[in-house]
Amino acid sequence: MSNVPPPSSGLGSNSNYFLNDSCNNLEGVATTIDVSTDIVASAGFGFQLNAYSPNNETCAIQQYVIAVDTGGQMTCIVNNWQNASTALINNWVALYELPSATLPSGHQCRIELQNDSAGNVTAATFTVRALGVAPAKGSAFDAYWGSDNSQHINFIGTDGHVHELYIHPGASWANNDLTQMAGAVPPAPGTALDGYWGSDSSQHVNFIGTDGQVHELYIHPGANWVDNPLTQMAGAVAPAPGTALDGYWGSDSSQHLNFIGKDDGHVHELYIHPGAGWVDNPLTQMAGAVAPAPGTALDGYWGNDSSQHVNFIGTDGHVHELYIHPGAGWVDNDLTDVVLASVTQTLSAISGVSSADLSPIVAFELDIVGYDNGQSTTLSSASGTITYTAANAMTVVNAEPSCCEFDGGTVESANTAYGELPTGSSDTFVQTFNKSSTVIKAAKHNGLIKTRANTFMRSSPLLR
Repeated sequence: MSNVPPPSSGLGSNSNYFLNDSCNNLEGVATTIDVSTDIVASAGFGFQLNAYSPNNETCAIQQYVIAVDTGGQMTCIVNNWQNASTALINNWVALYELPSATLPSGHQCRIELQNDSAGNVTAATFTVRALGVAPAKGSAFDAYWGSDNSQHINFIGTDGHVHELYIHPGASWANNDLTQMAGAVPPAPGTALDGYWGSDSSQHVNFIGTDGQVHELYIHPGANWVDNPLTQMAGAVAPAPGTALDGYWGSDSSQHLNFIGKDDGHVHELYIHPGAGWVDNPLTQMAGAVAPAPGTALDGYWGNDSSQHVNFIGTDGHVHELYIHPGAGWVDNDLTDVVLASVTQTLSAISGVSSADLSPIVAFELDIVGYDNGQSTTLSSASGTITYTAANAMTVVNAEPSCCEFDGGTVESANTAYGELPTGSSDTFVQTFNKSSTVIKAAKHNGLIKTRANTFMRSSPLLR
């Protein structure tokens, strides 16, 4: 499709194309000006929408203007004329005050006309806005509140930079390009984000850079944003691709940033306190903990008792807490499976037991039955699994092996049923069990009937 030839005076200044609809009334007219390069003028400038009325109208020409003067004051103007010397409307209203006479790139000015049912222009809306960079698809988000009642929302923009949406009392929202302001390494695609406010009014925004390092965008009162390559500063292991990030501030003004290491798969803490430098603590190693599952989320926080808590999903599928309090070391708490009690009986420590009473085992079975005195118990409900493990490769047999010293077994019974187990050898077998409508009472050559010991200690709840 060919272009419309330019006006006889050319395309520029006060000579531009006209837009029309075969002289039909135009309705809903709007012009939007997006500024991609700063507009700087010697004597101010304006965006003029010059609208022409049809024949035989008292108002012959209508001007709707957004003007910028030499001081940066933006004014919206309605200046409508009967003829070249007679103004019907000349109304100037302050719109917005810029910091200077420059209209920066990234701003948008819009003039939008409203009409009545006859097509007459009845109102004009003048809008100026600062266009922020939109968030990239799938961008992480993180937000925090400042002690000065400021708000901060961080995201990755479509320009590949870390951005901060920022507002403080008495002001409007601003879009700060933190990567540009700090001269920082760009964030890696898909990076996590984590930010927090310090009690010294400092700000900290953490991300993974395209250089594969953990970075901190940092600012404190009276200074500018800077980029700290934390893993480099701490001599730390590199972060795993796609690792979660989580950071927090301690009441002792310490900083803690957690991530998953690339080569060792551990949960790591980048740590600093006043008067010291950044260090790398491999928390799962220090706590002797279960390894974190690939892609696990991370969450950490500081307690008012100066304890620290870092939570993650382990390779066992459980929620784990890495926990420390003043004067202690890191420990791993399995929060999914809570140990209610655990008692170890050392046989040789039991009264009357000597080393001659100890021996190895060559076979075993597990029975779910009554617990003493030859009792037969009735289960009204029961099902689950039994997992058998050993350091050896075991095989399943259906009778007591001849190598066993004792020929016999328990005579207690119950209405339980067990699932079948496979042939072959393994160090692990899993068997189902449930309740049955019948009770099997296997004949035992030598029946064992347990009786309650004379000394019996009631167990105490397990306390953390």
